[in-house]
Amino acid sequence: MEQNAVYTSFEPSRVGDFGAGQGIKNCLPQMATQVTILMCPSDSSNHLVTTQYQLEGTTVFATNYKGVIGTSNMGGGWPDSPIGTADTHTTRNCNGLFFRNSYLVKIRITDITDGTSNTLAVGEDVVDQNYHTAAYYCNGDYASTHAPLNYFPNPAAPADWQKVMSFRSRHTGGANFALADGSVRFIPQATDRLQYQQLSTRAGGEVAAVP
Repeated sequence: MEQNAVYTSFEPSRVGDFGAGQGIKNCLPQMATQVTILMCPSDSSNHLVTTQYQLEGTTVFATNYKGVIGTSNMGGGWPDSPIGTADTHTTRNCNGLFFRNSYLVKIRITDITDGTSNTLAVGEDVVDQNYHTAAYYCNGDYASTHAPLNYFPNPAAPADWQKVMSFRSRHTGGANFALADGSVRFIPQATDRLQYQQLSTRAGGEVAAVP
């Protein structure tokens, strides 16, 4: 991404415990650093916000692009999820590519046995719909396919993380996703919900193709 200066500025986040006011909290001024490539032009939301969960009151840069955790049913928020109600988001047992504890698993390209051209890696979100959108924070840069694609509560409920830590965009009829092979595809929101979830797993053994 050619953002080495931004990456280096976060080196102090490697030190200390978040709960003790250290870790990423060593870098609160850097959290407001905007990187254009992490912003979708279709989203008119304010990308500098102070409402992010666990970072309330701190101005942070919020991103439109989230790693795909897989099918984890966040807090059981979608009991009608086709793949079920298992909530793995606080564990290392998520079936997608990016999640809070993925650093403990160290997923390799060879672990994507469903095929890199059939596995969703990164998808879109809308900043003002979700209080978990901080760009440089592991509890804000992932989302799940547990909810239907392009779910927008009416009225907006950005604090309802059990439902809105999911994928959506301001594009008409769907959202863009980067696949594990590096390609980008537009996934229609009319895609069968089970198929959509199967595309988000790295090794589920499903026969699912990108529509």
